[in-house]
Amino acid sequence: MSDEPFRVLVLCTANVCRSPAVAALLDDADLTRARATGRRRSLIVESAGSIAAGVPVDPRVAKMLRALHVDPPPTTSVVVTAELIDASDLIVGMTRDHVRRAVGLVPDAWNRAATLHELGAASRRSPRRPAETRSAWVHRVLASRSADFYQDDPTQNIADPSGRRKRAYVRMFDEIVPLVAQLEATLASPVGPPTATP
Repeated sequence: MSDEPFRVLVLCTANVCRSPAVAALLDDADLTRARATGRRRSLIVESAGSIAAGVPVDPRVAKMLRALHVDPPPTTSVVVTAELIDASDLIVGMTRDHVRRAVGLVPDAWNRAATLHELGAASRRSPRRPAETRSAWVHRVLASRSADFYQDDPTQNIADPSGRRKRAYVRMFDEIVPLVAQLEATLASPVGPPTATP
């Protein structure tokens, strides 16, 4: 199995609330696992949006990440490009619209782009098999997806808390934290000989 890190791109609209939160949580979980097991990092996690490059992370998101002992991303928002999608092994959208936008930019990303909810459900329903690569797992669990996926389904979406009251941010974190944990556990490299963590 390849030791190459698996590249994950997390997408939302403005890249200041949902996608940086999910990316930070996923990156921190991967770092924590690497330190605990003595293995190399498994993931390279980035995030992007469809509008407004150069905007810092929402202060409420940053505060809630720190409350979980997770460092907020130090970067400002970036706009998703075909190059970012091409370089990614998995594209994680906060809504179905974000997945559709990614596939619109790079049509062959269809078999590696999904919502966080879809990936969380797949992690529970279809765990990685012994010796199955992360890319093979992604392709397997998404292979049976029908064209209905292009239709809107509110149950697949992480609501945008931007500009809303604090409880909207709390709901978002309550929703994404367990989904990120499920996804990270699925993507984690299999146990093997430990190596020094950079």
